[in-house]
Amino acid sequence: MSIKIISSPLQGITDFRFRNAFNKYFGDIDIFYTPYIRLNGKLSIKPAYERDLLPENNQDINLIPQIMTNDADEFLYIAKHIKNFGYNELN
Repeated sequence: MSIKIISSPLQGITDFRFRNAFNKYFGDIDIFYTPYIRLNGKLSIKPAYERDLLPENNQDINLIPQIMTNDADEFLYIAKHIKNFGYNELN
């Protein structure tokens, strides 16, 4: 049995810059979660969320994006967007 170390996010703090710095200097995190992606009724993703999800900004990191919505259309829109970045898992 192996223990996995998971990093949960702090909204507005643990973006890709934080994850990369933490991974570089401390390492040993098996999974990083993104802060929640929220659309707030608009079917467009904020540029900050885009930058945070870009695969080139998360190299050598096992990243799982997170969605927060109670709207099916928003969920599907974000899920498709995440899939287009190459992610195969979301929370």
